[in-house]
Amino acid sequence: MTRLFPSSRKAPSLRLCLTLACSVSVLAACGQGTSTTAGANAIDNTLADAPPPATALPLATGAAPAYTPAPPASALPPAPRARLGRVPPSDQYAYLNEAYDFSQSLADAPPDYGFDYQGEQPWVWQSPDGYYRVAERLPMGVRYFYYAPGASTPYFVQDPHYSYAYSQGYLAAVYGPNGELVPEDVEAQQAEAAGLYLAWAAGLYEAARHREHVPVSQTYWDSGRQAVYADQSRWSAAQHQNPAWASYSQAHQDDQAHWAAQRYVRAAEAARFAQAVNDPAALAHAQRVAVEASSVAQAHGERLPGPAPEGGFAHREGAAPAGPAAAAAVGLAAAQHQQGLQRPSQAPEPARAPYQAQDQAQIQARAGLQAQAQRQAEQQAAAQAGAQARAQQEAQATASRQAAAQAAQAREGQAREAQTREAQAREAQAREGQARQAQAQAAQANAGQARQAQLRDQQAAAAARQSQAAEAAQRAAAERAQAQARSQAVAQAHVQAVEAPRAPPVTRAPPAPIHVEAPRPAPHPPEAPAKPKPEEHRPT
Repeated sequence: MTRLFPSSRKAPSLRLCLTLACSVSVLAACGQGTSTTAGANAIDNTLADAPPPATALPLATGAAPAYTPAPPASALPPAPRARLGRVPPSDQYAYLNEAYDFSQSLADAPPDYGFDYQGEQPWVWQSPDGYYRVAERLPMGVRYFYYAPGASTPYFVQDPHYSYAYSQGYLAAVYGPNGELVPEDVEAQQAEAAGLYLAWAAGLYEAARHREHVPVSQTYWDSGRQAVYADQSRWSAAQHQNPAWASYSQAHQDDQAHWAAQRYVRAAEAARFAQAVNDPAALAHAQRVAVEASSVAQAHGERLPGPAPEGGFAHREGAAPAGPAAAAAVGLAAAQHQQGLQRPSQAPEPARAPYQAQDQAQIQARAGLQAQAQRQAEQQAAAQAGAQARAQQEAQATASRQAAAQAAQAREGQAREAQTREAQAREAQAREGQARQAQAQAAQANAGQARQAQLRDQQAAAAARQSQAAEAAQRAAAERAQAQARSQAVAQAHVQAVEAPRAPPVTRAPPAPIHVEAPRPAPHPPEAPAKPKPEEHRPT
């Protein structure tokens, strides 16, 4: 993995040097009037007449063009995965902090211009020393590309989910939505999206530089600025909650002086836009940013641009001049800033000598107006506190309505669940009843079949008994017939014997003389023949 080293910014650029020279002449012009009326005008003009960004086009006040979102990462043209690099641990937050400081320097000012690019119209903010921020509205959120002076590829890209740091064509780091460094496996997964962004950003930069610059629609910016504000607020909160990032930012506080003059100019531009769209909250925020920028410049001994010496500056079309309420807090900050610029008693530098007396006179003239500016600031703070209280009450009411709606939804969900359970129980009962009915029907069918089988068995047994009885009856009839025939034969024989005539006696001749021999053993007498048993007569 390639080891990378972030480029360090040089000492204050030409932009700040030119700002200092301009501030001297502006303060000289402002010190010419010392009356109360002149002082009030000077305070009012401190912010309202600050010079606009040099590259800014007037906002277009006509009908807004049709909003066409930029393609998300998944719809970008194919490109190689980004090559992974690595920066020293001490500089891991250099890219994020650089983009954050540049973003903070733009305050909430509208874009400088737009340009047509593949069906969309990105927004561009450009610093005098060549830094660019290009923003694309997505279907959900905003995507930002940050370019260093003279570089056609970004050093930082931020989408609604991740931020990508680049150096020398390598992916140096990936940050989560709250500015935390993601693990290496997640960084490797995001290399594909980083490669898509890197390829897309090159064409975006060339189009931003060379295509026709068109004014941004005031209505279009008004409809999308809240998303930009939300991203800025999320970044600010993340820096305070991330110890590593906060430590790096604390160690590089001097870098904020680089952006102090631009932040003041952009805050003035944001204040004028807030006046134009009647947004008190945005106006108050722009004033606070202007005070912060003034404090940073004061801490580093720098001057900020003031009202134009003659005729003022050309402001964006459609931006209404800031009124007394808008100028009060800024006037107080300007007066405090001018007092802070007073040097200790010493011989003035030759270049400062012509302006020392004028600066002192201006400070004295404005000193009497501090109380008035303070009262106006307090009144505005009170009004803001009231607005915040009303907003809090409305938020509480909204929360109560949301809670009631959620409770109603919960009750509806519980009712639906109860109905579902009841329906399921009814279905289960119906299925159980059907099962019992099927079992009863099966039992009835089995019982019927058993009864039919039993009936068949009984019928077969009865038929067998009838057959046996018939056979027995036939045998009995045959036996009776035989017995009757024998009886009849015996009776007939008896009758014949009784009725037959007796035979006459037979006359025997005298026996012949017997020749006597020796006696022989007498033979056994013949056994008498057995008498036949009488035949049993069975009843028929």
